[in-house]
Amino acid sequence: MGLVLRPHGLHGELRVHAFNPDAPHMQAGGRVWIGGIGWRIAEARPDRGAWLLTLQGVERRDDAEALRDSLVEAPDEAVRRAEDEFFVHELLGLEVVTEAGLELGNIVEVMQPGANDVYVVVGKGGEVLVPATEEVVRSIDLAARRVVITPLVGMLDETRY
Repeated sequence: MGLVLRPHGLHGELRVHAFNPDAPHMQAGGRVWIGGIGWRIAEARPDRGAWLLTLQGVERRDDAEALRDSLVEAPDEAVRRAEDEFFVHELLGLEVVTEAGLELGNIVEVMQPGANDVYVVVGKGGEVLVPATEEVVRSIDLAARRVVITPLVGMLDETRY
């Protein structure tokens, strides 16, 4: 669901970057997993492009600091709104290849700058930014751990592969 950026204040509050800006699962009373531990959300509110979370049992800045850079994960009841939607954690590590069979590397990050997501792919040819649009992404197969793309003109320097 997101990533703990840092502590906020002195009383254990966390500043969290939500992968979905609406953060439907980051609500007071909900449960999240951070660092492999289940936490109950006591309070949640948006704040300047991030979310501030207060977790039951995290009451000091030092406790919050221990959670820095940890993933905030949703419980199993998280559901997809559409069949062609994927959670960020499902995409990380997937192999990306072109329709022609050129292996580009693996997804190491999913950026969400606005109109569409952008997959950051790192492989032997370096880093490639792949816009997650219907025009480019042809298929995502979670079982095979593979994404097939049609690169836009000028997107790849094929001499590096």
